Amino acid sequence: MRRRITIILCVAMLLQLSIGAALGLAEDAGDSMAQPELVSIMAATLSPGNVVGTTSATITGHVYGSLVVNITEAEIVTPYVGDPPPTAGDNLITGYESGADINAGVAAGNCLQVYAVDMEDQARIVGFYQAELTEADIKEVDMEEVPVEDRMMLDMAPMSGEPVIITTDNGAINNDGIYKLSADFTGEISIGTAATSVTIIGNGFGTQHIDTYINVASGRSSALTLTIVDLNIQAPVDKPGIDFSSAGNYAHVLDISGSSKAAGDTDYAGIQVPAGVSLTITSTSNGSLEAVGGQNGAGIGGGKNGPGGNITISGGIVTAQGGSGSYLSYGAGIGGGGSESGIGGSGGTITISGGTVTAQGQYAAGVGGGGSQSEGQGGSGGAITITNYPTVIASNGGSTGLADIGNGYKANLAGTTTIKNGSGTDLTYIRLQVGNLSSATGNKITVNGQEYEINNAGRTGFFVDKPTSSLDITLNLAGYDPVTINSNPGDVQNQKIYMNYGINIKYEAATGGTVSRASETPASITGVAQGSTATADTGYSFKNWTKDGVQVSTDEHFTPAKQNGLNVAATYIANFMENYTITYHLDGGINGANPTNYNENTPTIALLPASKTGYKFTGWFDAPTGGTQVMEIANGSTGNKTLYARWTEIDYTTDYEIIGDPTHYTLSENVLTIGTGANGNTITVKGTMNGSTLAIADGVTNLTLKLNGVEITSTSKSPIDLQGNSKVTVEVAGGTTNILDASGAANKAGLHVPVNASLTITGTGSLEVTGGNTAAGIGSGDLAVRSGTITINDGTITSTGGAGGAGIGGGKNSSSGAITINGGTVTATAPIGAAGIGGGNSSESTYITITGGTVIAMGTTGSAAIGGGWQANGGTIIITGGTINAIGGNGIGSGYQSTTGSKITIDQSADVTIVSDFNNFAINGDSTGMVINAKLDAAISTSERFLEMDSRILRLPASTKCFAFSAATASKIFVYSDKLCLNLIGRIVTDSGQPEIPVTNLGVDPTNVTPVKFQTLLSDSNVVISAVNPSYEYIGSPLIPEPTVIFGYTTIVKDTDYTLNYSDNSNVGTAKITITFIGKYYGTVEKTFTITRANLAATVEDYSRSYGEANPEFVVTVTGFKNGETASTASGYNAPTASTTATAATGVGTAEISITGGTADNYTFDTSDRGNLTITPKALTVIAAADDKTYDGTSAATGTISLSGVVGADDVTANGSFSFADADAGNGKTVHVTGITLAGAAAGNYRVDASTTTTADITPKILTPTARADDKVHDGTTSASGTITFSGIIGSGDVFASGTFAFEDAQVGTDKVVNVTGISLGGAQAGNYSLSTTTVTATADITKSTNADLSGLLVSGGLILSPAFSAAETNYSGNVSHNTSSIVITPTTAHSAATIRINGDIMTGASSTVLLNVGNNTIIIEVTAQDGVTKKTYSLNIIRGNASSNNSSGGSSGDITPSTSATPAQPDNNGIDILVNGKTETAATATTSQEGDRTVTNVIVDDNKVEERLEQGGNHAVVTIPVNNGADVVIGTLNGQTVKNMEMTESVLKITTDQVTYTLPASQINIDAVSQQIGREVELKDIAVSVRISEPPAETVKIVADTANQNNYQIVVPPIEFAITCSSGNKTVGVTKFNAYVERLVAIPEGIDPSRITTGVIVNSEGTFSHVPTVITVIDGKYYAKINSLTNSTYSVIYSPKVFKDVETHWARDAINDMASRLVVSGVGQDTFEPGRDITRAEFAAIVVRGLGLMRPGVGQDNFDDVIQKNWYYDAVTIAGENGIISGYGYGKFGPDDQITREQAMAMIARAMQVTKLEANLTDSETNKVLAGFTDANRAADYAKPGIAACVKTGLISGRNPNTLAPKDNITRAEVAVIVQRLLQRSGLI
Repeated sequence: MRRRITIILCVAMLLQLSIGAALGLAEDAGDSMAQPELVSIMAATLSPGNVVGTTSATITGHVYGSLVVNITEAEIVTPYVGDPPPTAGDNLITGYESGADINAGVAAGNCLQVYAVDMEDQARIVGFYQAELTEADIKEVDMEEVPVEDRMMLDMAPMSGEPVIITTDNGAINNDGIYKLSADFTGEISIGTAATSVTIIGNGFGTQHIDTYINVASGRSSALTLTIVDLNIQAPVDKPGIDFSSAGNYAHVLDISGSSKAAGDTDYAGIQVPAGVSLTITSTSNGSLEAVGGQNGAGIGGGKNGPGGNITISGGIVTAQGGSGSYLSYGAGIGGGGSESGIGGSGGTITISGGTVTAQGQYAAGVGGGGSQSEGQGGSGGAITITNYPTVIASNGGSTGLADIGNGYKANLAGTTTIKNGSGTDLTYIRLQVGNLSSATGNKITVNGQEYEINNAGRTGFFVDKPTSSLDITLNLAGYDPVTINSNPGDVQNQKIYMNYGINIKYEAATGGTVSRASETPASITGVAQGSTATADTGYSFKNWTKDGVQVSTDEHFTPAKQNGLNVAATYIANFMENYTITYHLDGGINGANPTNYNENTPTIALLPASKTGYKFTGWFDAPTGGTQVMEIANGSTGNKTLYARWTEIDYTTDYEIIGDPTHYTLSENVLTIGTGANGNTITVKGTMNGSTLAIADGVTNLTLKLNGVEITSTSKSPIDLQGNSKVTVEVAGGTTNILDASGAANKAGLHVPVNASLTITGTGSLEVTGGNTAAGIGSGDLAVRSGTITINDGTITSTGGAGGAGIGGGKNSSSGAITINGGTVTATAPIGAAGIGGGNSSESTYITITGGTVIAMGTTGSAAIGGGWQANGGTIIITGGTINAIGGNGIGSGYQSTTGSKITIDQSADVTIVSDFNNFAINGDSTGMVINAKLDAAISTSERFLEMDSRILRLPASTKCFAFSAATASKIFVYSDKLCLNLIGRIVTDSGQPEIPVTNLGVDPTNVTPVKFQTLLSDSNVVISAVNPSYEYIGSPLIPEPTVIFGYTTIVKDTDYTLNYSDNSNVGTAKITITFIGKYYGTVEKTFTITRANLAATVEDYSRSYGEANPEFVVTVTGFKNGETASTASGYNAPTASTTATAATGVGTAEISITGGTADNYTFDTSDRGNLTITPKALTVIAAADDKTYDGTSAATGTISLSGVVGADDVTANGSFSFADADAGNGKTVHVTGITLAGAAAGNYRVDASTTTTADITPKILTPTARADDKVHDGTTSASGTITFSGIIGSGDVFASGTFAFEDAQVGTDKVVNVTGISLGGAQAGNYSLSTTTVTATADITKSTNADLSGLLVSGGLILSPAFSAAETNYSGNVSHNTSSIVITPTTAHSAATIRINGDIMTGASSTVLLNVGNNTIIIEVTAQDGVTKKTYSLNIIRGNASSNNSSGGSSGDITPSTSATPAQPDNNGIDILVNGKTETAATATTSQEGDRTVTNVIVDDNKVEERLEQGGNHAVVTIPVNNGADVVIGTLNGQTVKNMEMTESVLKITTDQVTYTLPASQINIDAVSQQIGREVELKDIAVSVRISEPPAETVKIVADTANQNNYQIVVPPIEFAITCSSGNKTVGVTKFNAYVERLVAIPEGIDPSRITTGVIVNSEGTFSHVPTVITVIDGKYYAKINSLTNSTYSVIYSPKVFKDVETHWARDAINDMASRLVVSGVGQDTFEPGRDITRAEFAAIVVRGLGLMRPGVGQDNFDDVIQKNWYYDAVTIAGENGIISGYGYGKFGPDDQITREQAMAMIARAMQVTKLEANLTDSETNKVLAGFTDANRAADYAKPGIAACVKTGLISGRNPNTLAPKDNITRAEVAVIVQRLLQRSGLI
């Protein structure tokens, strides 16, 4: 069922196509082992290039080699490894750099290929990538969104060489090349006929060359390619801009680069291309061109009345304007010229296949014919073709009823297009694009009944009639139901359609963390991605989010943004970094702000100094001693770091110490600057800083600077310099004296406090400050605006100003800021014209407050002690406490000759002593605000004379508020006042608190007034209440803001001057503070403030549920309760609730959860939070039912799917594909149901698993057998043979039938009945069929036999005939002793019905006795075949010895009783020859003796001679002992020293006989081991080493014969024994095993067919045979069996062919049959092997041991707990372990019955290679390179990888297919047979 889609028409002419889901395709592919290996597919990412029109390919995983890029129009097949790369093509790029721009051939729909080429290996392909280009891959400018006037040059094609400058006086171009117009060029540019490729460069679009045009000269014989770059030309009178009129009919090309313009004059085109001329306009760099025709001229095409030529536009941004410059103009944009009176030109042939084209006619078509003012005279549209769906914007100039594309104005002719045929009069072209197709093929669009294709880039285009007011559009998109849209043509012109389908966004976590959401599928347009949050694991930190390796976010929560309004499918990776620690060893110091951990992403850490009291920091080092200094930890570093601080002890007399965070200060050029990082911190300074400055940077706040014994003397700067608006507390450490001396620094304060700075001094220590000339001690310098705010709370402070500077305050000509002294002992001295505390010389004081402490202020003549400098106002002075000594010209107030007095308040709590100079005021106040409420107990002046002479000691203006003056030490006080104590406010009480005394005339002399207290009435009118806000938020407990109460300039004190009472201050509402004044004050003031509701935040989480379920209960979480309140304790609390509009029937999607309600007395609720209810598709249970079928050779299946869990009657069904797991017959077989999808109106509300399984039966197909029996020759049995056939087998299925054929009787006859019974099926496909019957009959003939051969011939007495019996050999001879007078002959006929005559007598029994005469006896054996005609005669010539000898000369008689002791050996001669390196040397003696009936030859080597020759011959000598005398036993003997010498020279001992060559490297004897067994005391020369080759005893021969008969083996070579013994005295040691294969050459008897030899065997002690690696070779025309063995034993050569029927067509057939014939593998029945069956570990070990020739029955040991003696594989597993082939699982287990995997098998085979000496010799890097060719190599266990690589390197394996190893899969019996055969072959053993 097709899916339904929804169409949404949006603003800005955007169509969005909403569909339910995206389609996905899956494809499986497999390769067989025999196929060539396909190259690896590389990982790559396509993206737009940097230049418009280009793309780029970033290769993220190519194998190695150079990159080659090509672009083709169609997809190509994937190449194979070894294929050559392409070497030619227009779009080919060799040596491509990953990520570089690609421009040639770049177009949507073309296919881009990238090849990785191994240039060192004959340029073979090793990697490949291919993808179809889409618009998203190509850099483009969306010209639909960019106004024409804003379009700019996009890129200029690169050019080489210096251009030729064209000047006005020479505009001719006659040759190819690059030309540039001079800046002032004007005139004609003529391109001659010889030029074929010309580039003309202008001077930029903004520079227009007037009266300039390009003329392509006539008489050309070839096409012209003209490239224009940034050229702007305006043609002169009667000329086009560019004129191709005379260029001839060639395929001319105009290539545009940059931004260019060509404008024609009246009646001429901008670019004139008349009929008969062909021009293609293109752009290799996406340049732009504006072509403007003059009146009646086309933009591009014909001039007045002229038709257009053959015009093609294939690229670039082209704007063509026809008929410019006049209202009545009739030129087309592209096409024909027009005429106001004549015939308009036709459009010609116009093809637009690329680029962005804007064409506007003037009373003419945009593209097509020119117009005419005369009816019926307009030009036809011509032939117009638009292909590849470019952007075409055509307009007829806005005239009603005219075609945008087609005929010109007032035309009556028909034009044609390739897209639509018709009148062609009124057409327009519409281009559409589907922006995000889910399938690139199968998409169509129908417009007004006409169907068009949508190409694989989503583009389409079509012509419609111009008057059409609406379009009937039907979208037929692959996989979706058709949808019809009605739309205005203008709404869809050149727009895009987008599909709104679900896309998959994945979020994955790299190592070190997790992600909160693994994936989501928002709709592409309307969906909102939720994103995912990355969480780092312990020990890691979040790094970033990346897509395709590119960082997209560094925020832990990442939500992908839409791209061009669309959600885009992608996979995002959250990356994490391992955290590392930094450990600091501080040696008692403090680290400060250095970090203790970092990661690779941490910016470079510049390590900061540590601090330690009494020490200076030397640096950080990477070791406790020595080591390297570490200044930083660079970005990108890894690993834990350990750093050690080093220190140098400080000498405070010459140096200083800074205690604090080193990041808070810097030192540069003797200036220690404390920066803003120190805000809120304490920095301690200790020691001597002479010549330095301690600067507090602008912006520092809340800094405590602790002076702990500091001395700073400076001659150029302030010792301590507060800069800008810094705010600092200087703490003077107790018990220390601190000196700040700037006396040598002119205009520099000792402690500089500039105008905006603030200084507070505290602490119990001493601070001595001296300012420089004209500067204050503490404060500002000369000419400063004023000093800043200075507060002294404690300490002993002595501050002396320089000449003209205050002790504390302003410098010369610098006023003082606010100065407050609250405590401590302060001495402030000013030398000349400045106040002790206050302004500098000629400078005022602004505000001085003294509340406590002991203050000594000393001014000078003309200045106040406290207040203003000379002639300066003292400002506001408030003294409310402390002991004050004011000594100066004027005591307190303004300076001498000041024109204004000070505002002075002196409270009675202060103890004030004022000493003023002659003729100055003790208190110099003003007339507006003085309050003297003090008891001046000390003398106002120290000079009685002064007091007597001056009546102005106190200047008390009339407005002064004063009381209780007394002069305890003065006789009288003189007051200068208009009236004393006027305007008293308040009431007067006595000291004793008596009731009020009315205010009366107190007189002018207050000395006799009784002291009383003055209590002031305070109210709203004279106090200021501050520090109480208008409102406070509810806090859950009483609010008690404490006000500040200010009376006048004094902040009065709570509980001393007033008390507070609060009411209604717990809950929301208006609270009140009642202030009741006490002490010196009385009255009441109320202050109110509002308590507002606190805010509670109501939040709701996101919820989800499946479609059809009820909504979950939404829980609203409320936070923000105050002071421990809860919902249950808050007053008037009613909880808010959450709800949604979604119901159980609401479809899949997201619904909003909103919060409403919620009330409380003291709270408001913020319910703006919203949650999302995600309704997910409901999971349905798929119930699949598959249909049974009869075997048909395919896995195809049918069935039905039903759904469980559907809600109500929802319209939803399911479809899927059924297929059996395999095609074979069987019951209850698995059926896979895949591609399950849902359909129906409600399908979007459900989900199902895409696959499931069920079962069904495949019943075998019934076959009817027929039989054909073979005729045979009578053999006395009813046995028969034949073939069974049947019809109906499907394909070439591997199935055959077998049965038992038997004649009804054994008699000769014709057409005899043959019964065929027990018919059964075999082969890999046998299980897929059944038989209709198991018995049939056939007929055949039994004919008489013509076989007259003997199959055997035995002669009594052990007589050996010569030659050995063969059926084909008819003549034999033999010798017997004289004592043998008769022999018994036992011949056996090959055919049982044949008869025998011996010497003419018919044999009636099995044997016949023949008497022998002395001498020759001829015995004739005549055999007559069953047919009575065929005869064959055998002749025996037996020679009987005469009476003089008991032994025959040619053999031994069976009648002779062998002697029990050997015949004494007799020397054959004095010496025999041996060969050393092929040279004959008489270096041995031979003796021959008898052992029973066997002749023994013993060759004893002359060791001295051999050693002499070995010394002469050097290394690698061959010592050959030839013994060719026919002896039964041959022994070669040499001493152990000679063997050792041969071993040391890597020499070889070779013993040859008539039939055998035994080649033995001396090292294999291992004489050192032999010596150790015999005894080290025995010298090597005393050890006799004997090598023995012999025929075995008769009993051994019989055992061999019996074993061969039992197993149907044929003995090719009789058994031969090989032995080595080493003896000395009575000790003998045998050498039975070697550590390398030792070669034996055994001659094959004459007449033996070498193809009838399968292997050599070892004859085991119990008579069984075991395979030994054997190869048949030819030497000098004679065949030999070369036997390679690791042991000494008895050997034979046999013929035992084996063929299995079930491997006849198997790929491993030859290897299986070969290994079986060699006794390495065995079948599972008479003639079946089961090649595909898995194999166990024990079976594998046994096969490898047998293959290597190592099998020795009876040697098993208990090496593994699970391998015991009764197991058949007991010996094999032991031998495999001895040779290092297996090691087991560990813990004593081998797992013999476990299936062996391919990786385990390859690991064992690699160890077996060490036994055979097959070398791979791979390094780790070579191993990795070998394995890199397999995509699943990483699945292999690490232990197995070297072994796997060795097997691949040596060719033992090649993978399950060309690029997979399948290491975890089980290995099959066939694979094992092949691997073992290859091991033996590649080792040279078979």
